[in-house]
Formats: sequence, structure tokens, C-alpha cells
Amino acid sequence: MVAPTPLCRAGFACVRWVHISDLQFGMSDVDWDARVTYATELVARVRDMAPDLVIDTGDCVEGGTLDRNPRDVAQWWQTYREVMEPLRAQCEVLAVPGNHDQDAADRSYASFAAATGMSVDSIHQRRQIGRLDLYLLDLNMRVGDYDPVTGAGMSHHGAFAPRSEVHRWMSAAGKSPRPGAAMVVAVHHPMFRSRGELCAVDSSLLYNPTSGNPGELFPMLDALGTDLYLCGHTHSYERASCGQIAHVTTGAKTGRLRGATDFAVARDRDACITVCELGDDSSELVGRALRVTGEVADEWAQPLRSSAA
Repeated sequence: MVAPTPLCRAGFACVRWVHISDLQFGMSDVDWDARVTYATELVARVRDMAPDLVIDTGDCVEGGTLDRNPRDVAQWWQTYREVMEPLRAQCEVLAVPGNHDQDAADRSYASFAAATGMSVDSIHQRRQIGRLDLYLLDLNMRVGDYDPVTGAGMSHHGAFAPRSEVHRWMSAAGKSPRPGAAMVVAVHHPMFRSRGELCAVDSSLLYNPTSGNPGELFPMLDALGTDLYLCGHTHSYERASCGQIAHVTTGAKTGRLRGATDFAVARDRDACITVCELGDDSSELVGRALRVTGEVADEWAQPLRSSAA
């Protein structure tokens, strides 16, 4: 795979980041070797692009201890770290947990950070890299957790309930977006889902086109001037657009293309990497969805909403 040509002009700084999601180590014995080979090849392709940053939006392994044998889960995490180590040695790798990444007995973000090899221990983060203003959020309702509003038990769901810790954090941290920057939010769960999957998402996170209810997260992000929302969970690629927010779902576990969302503008069952760039000379951020073979499946540009851009 040849690294995409930078779009910012010579002499100007350019931040390039790669978005991956749903590596999901933990396939059956029949598929295990092929899965590790595929992931190793994908990571090598990402290294060839020489990114400044890699964002992994979760489901690094397939299943917590309630779903799988704990010894298997430990082995999957070890393999994940081994595959990712060459990339982590080259650039910063940040990750948010997916619904399969943690179990009922050990749900702290510190344990997730340790499992992935990250040194950070903050459950929600705001990072500023060049003109990139990045928010990483854990939106998982884990097995045994309860929605603080409805009291309903949740399992492997995403949520952004009004009285939850993540809602309070984002309400405070997001009040001062950086002028001139691209505001990018990275989570595991999509806000947009196909109509056949509306029942599988908590209403506080879901933008429901059937009822017209935008949920809790989308209005907040829209009011803050969010440019790009990066997520995974559904295993394949879809770029959606609603208002001025680009919503990009990327999945490294490809070959599974579900029904389109109402906001879909581009889809591909084999696109497994999203490459984004933002230059100091640019009033827009640009992105490409790539297959592991290097083919470009989708290209797009998103004007920055910041008034200073």
C-alpha cells in the first residue's frame, strides 16, 4: 500500500491520523491464524503510511469473560499487543473500549489501557495535536450496568444518558472548542444505525429517523461545532452526513455490510482503514477509506466549522 499523497501544501504542517476499529482478536481456532496474519498485514500497511496518530475505536478482542474463557481473553490481549507493538513504537496509538473489550468483573478504563498497552488512565480524554482537537469517549454500557435514567439493565449497548459520568464530562470539557481546530470525536458506538437495528441501541445515543428523536449526543456535538465523528461496531465502512457532522464508521473485520442508515452517502464492505489529514494551510479536513490492498474505496472533504478556520 502506497501512502496517500499529503494534501497540504509544502512548507505547512500536516497532521495525518489513521482510524481502525473492530480488529476483534478471538476468532475460532479455524480462523485464528488467518486473523492474526490479516491484522499483522493491516498494521504493516498503516505503518507504511507514517501517520502521526492512530485511533482505535474498540473491540480489540472478541468477548469479555462472561462471553469467553478468561484464559482465552488474556491470550487474545497478548496477541493484540504483540501485533500493535511495531505501530506503537512508531507513533502514538490511542484507543477507546468497545463492547467486547471488557467484562463484568474488571471494567475500569485503567485496566483497558493496560491491556492495550496505553500509558494513559483517564476514562475520557481530550487531546490537542496541531489543529486537531480530539475527544475520546467511552460510551459502553457494560454487562451488569444500569441506565441511570431508566434503570434498565444493559448488555453490550452504547449510551449517553443525561446523568451519566460521560455526559457530565463532555458537557464540561466540550464547552470551549479550540478556535481554528477540527473537532473530532472518537467512540466505539455509532449514532446512526439502519432502521432494522434501532432496537439494539439506547435512545440516549441513537439518532432515530423513525421517531425524529436525535438522542442526547448528536445535539450536543452539533452545538459544539463537531466536524467528524469516528466509530466502529458494525464491522464495515459507512460514511454518513447529517447537518454539518461527518459520521464515519470503519471496521477492520470486513466483508459484512448491514443495511444502510438514513444518512449514508458512501459504503463499502471491504474498506478497513480510514486515513484523515488536516494541514495548517487548510480550511477543510480530508479523508480516504482504503481496503487492505491499497485501493481507495471512498474519498471526501469536510469544511471546518470553526469560524477561525
